[in-house]
This record gives sequence, structure tokens and C-alpha cells, in this order.
Amino acid sequence: MNGYLYVYFDVLTGIFKEAILITPRQHNSVNIKPAIKRGRCTVLIGAFLLWLPLSGHAHQLKAALSTVVVNETSSELELTHRYYLHDVEHAVAHLFGDEADIFSDRTAQNKFAEYVHAHIRLKQPNGQLLTLRNAGARIHKPFFFVYQQSTLPDDTARLSMQNTVLRDVWCAQVNMVNFKVHNTTRSLHFDGNDDWLSVNLEP
Repeated sequence: MNGYLYVYFDVLTGIFKEAILITPRQHNSVNIKPAIKRGRCTVLIGAFLLWLPLSGHAHQLKAALSTVVVNETSSELELTHRYYLHDVEHAVAHLFGDEADIFSDRTAQNKFAEYVHAHIRLKQPNGQLLTLRNAGARIHKPFFFVYQQSTLPDDTARLSMQNTVLRDVWCAQVNMVNFKVHNTTRSLHFDGNDDWLSVNLEP
């Protein structure tokens, strides 16, 4: 449970800093110290009220971020998929049964990695699918990471991707994919009824 709250604590920390930096600018130099105190007090109270419901249970975010790095020298594709642990916990219970423990059960972790591997596909403009290799998975709270690799055929100017991970579990799931190629980032956004989406790999 504590792992899930790291993101929220980071947000609260940012709020504290903002209170110290922004509030004094709203007052003249004579009232700087009282302004900081009042700003801190107000933000601390607000942050505490925000934290109360989160301390009881973590909320599902139903959002994931994937990064596809195109190595222009080796033509290798390196895929990293990042999922919130709390989402994965609920998904694993739905997919594999309530007894599966994503935190300590290596079998459950491997099953989820294989599930991700089976729900990600890439294809060339001619319709030929790329072979994706499962490169493992790991937990780094508050996230669960899954890794894949592939080889990009020469002169491939465009790729299409299908990403149905967790979208078959709940319809609200949103999967964002960032392709990093030629020092630029090009994004795909999967939600709703999205099936195959395409990205241009040319400069």
C-alpha cells in the first residue's frame, strides 16, 4: 500500500514548494514571512485533507505509458511498458484469480508479463508482423515494468501498433505510446475502440 502513495507524496511535496515560492510574490517585502506561514498552513491543511482518502486505499488510474526506442545504428526496437502496480494488482486478480499476488509471486509476475507480450503487436506497411521478444519484467514501486525487443527491417518508414493491454479488462483503460526516433518523440494514444494505430518513422 505504501508504494502506491509515493506518487501522491511527490505531488504534495511539489505543492509545499509552490507555497513557499509563489506566495511571497503576492505580498510586499514587509509581509513576506507571514505570507509564507499562512501559505504553508493553508496548503498543509489542504494536502492533509487530500491525503486522508488516499491513505485508506489507492485509486486505480487505468493508464499506462509505453516507450519504443528505435536504435538507428542496430535497427533494434526496445519497448518499455509501465503500469501502475495498483492497476496490475486488480487486473491480475481478474485475469488469474484472487489468489495471485503480483508483489511476491514470481509466477503471477511472469504471467502478467506474458499477458502484456500477447497484447502488443507491431506490423509493417505490407501487413507483416514483427517478431517481439519478451525481455523480462520488474517491479519498481509504484510501477510494474515489462520489456520487449524486436528488429526493425531496413527501410521501414512506418509502423502500425496494436495495444490492447488491460483494455480487455476495463473499458476506461488508456495506453499512451511514445516512439523515440531521429531525436523526436511521436505518440500514439489508445483508448475506446482504437485498434491499429500508425506512426511515421521517417525524419
